[in-house]
Amino acid sequence: MTGRRKEDDDADSMDGLLICFITYGRMEVETAGKLLYLNEGDVFTLDTAIPHVMRNYPGHVVAIFVPRSSAIAKMDASHLYDVAGHVFTDDELATLFGMQVRYMVGALGEISSAAFDVVLSATTEVALAMIRQGERGTLEAKSNMVARVKHLVDAASSDPELTTTKIASMLNVSRSRLYNAFANQGITVAAYLRDHRLRSFLESLRMTPTAPISELALKAGFAGDPSDFTKLFRRVYGMSPSDMRASLLNSKGVRPE
Repeated sequence: MTGRRKEDDDADSMDGLLICFITYGRMEVETAGKLLYLNEGDVFTLDTAIPHVMRNYPGHVVAIFVPRSSAIAKMDASHLYDVAGHVFTDDELATLFGMQVRYMVGALGEISSAAFDVVLSATTEVALAMIRQGERGTLEAKSNMVARVKHLVDAASSDPELTTTKIASMLNVSRSRLYNAFANQGITVAAYLRDHRLRSFLESLRMTPTAPISELALKAGFAGDPSDFTKLFRRVYGMSPSDMRASLLNSKGVRPE
């Protein structure tokens, strides 16, 4: 005997989205690297494939389950991860969803099961429409996030302490959200920062080819072991920084010292 009920096994096998509405009170929800502070009337989403923790203070939440197959039929599957931990604020469809959930709660036992199923189906459609609308907003937010990261790197890449963790902190977002925003850029945030620093180093080297390489590397934001920088440079450009400098000096007709 495991002590588990069939309902427990059924719940564990559920794969899809939970569209949640807080009917009263407040709660704290942690999921997908996000910590949400929610109040009565808030609508938010969870993905059953992503662990989450709910803490009531006290509060009561009603959740409508949408199978993943049904969600995929209504939206791009590649965006389902973004749905976890999304809070819908100032959204007319979220307000309508909350109204219908309250009606459903009040109608339990008052209307026939057939009528209840009709209301549930309609409420689910509202929820999916709300998510699709939020998905478009998410794509815009990702584009804005990428632009903000690039602007920040352009302005502060010379700071050796600038890392992906610090960038996320400065933009007040989680690292997972930062990485996800760059998912379609063909490059990671760390690689973008590294390449920007390498370009800055090369520009400085072209402008002042006789300057010490270690000094130019530090100016570009590389504060680690000089041998690590040399290995990185050779891996990316196929030659050492010294060889690059010699090539630049030779092209200018200057003999390296």
